[in-house]
Amino acid sequence: MDFVHPTGSQPKRVIMLLLGESKADYANALAVAHDPPPFHPEAEIWTCNAGFRIWQHDLVFVMDDLEGEAFKWPQYGTELKDHDKPIITSTVYPPWAEVAEPYPFEEICKTLGLQGFDRYFFNTVPYMLAYALAIGVKHVTIFGADYFHPAIGNAREGDIENAHWWLGFLRGRGVGLSIAQNSTLMGMRNAGRPLYGYRHDPRIAMDRKQRALTKQCTEPKQTELDQDELSAGALALIEGRNLTETEVDKAMQTMQAQQRRREYVSD
Repeated sequence: MDFVHPTGSQPKRVIMLLLGESKADYANALAVAHDPPPFHPEAEIWTCNAGFRIWQHDLVFVMDDLEGEAFKWPQYGTELKDHDKPIITSTVYPPWAEVAEPYPFEEICKTLGLQGFDRYFFNTVPYMLAYALAIGVKHVTIFGADYFHPAIGNAREGDIENAHWWLGFLRGRGVGLSIAQNSTLMGMRNAGRPLYGYRHDPRIAMDRKQRALTKQCTEPKQTELDQDELSAGALALIEGRNLTETEVDKAMQTMQAQQRRREYVSD
């Protein structure tokens, strides 16, 4: 893409600090961290609209028409005109020409191969996500992208589907995503709920298996696990040894069968 990112850098990681309820998760993460903040030190921080008043940041997205916003809220327009960080907006008018850059809509569509329905932008978050992908960002962390939230009821904008579409688009292109734990985006507030349709959530076994395969162990490798060991040794037997994937599969299958037998007996 020919567009030059206005911060002058080529960020690979971005933290998006937006204005929904889960923005508090970012402040909480900073407040409890006595060590350096738990975020990548080279990540750029992007915010939107009046978020520039709250957060230290590198870039502001104001995709509303600046002239119209300044007419409704003159103080807001003046603050943006005098802002000391770059602004990306839909249309740059003369009063903001020194601080604002036009959103590179055509360049982004060409870079990402967007045509027809793919040019799907109904609020600021999708613009920010598409921009991040187009300039080569590899990981995006999002706070405050809440289109509704139990703490406040329904938000002004209901188009969470647009943001979800773009999150899927980014994941499909290999971009990593982290979302605030208290966010309604991607149902993060309910991330602990069981997987639909399964009596036993298969993700639990998958995660245990992964831990078993990646855990570093200084004990000598066991070449075989017999049935007695499997019957007696729950998860500790698996996680305490450096097992092959086949052995872990065997252990998991046996433990799951035992669990099913116990449940049917108790039923």
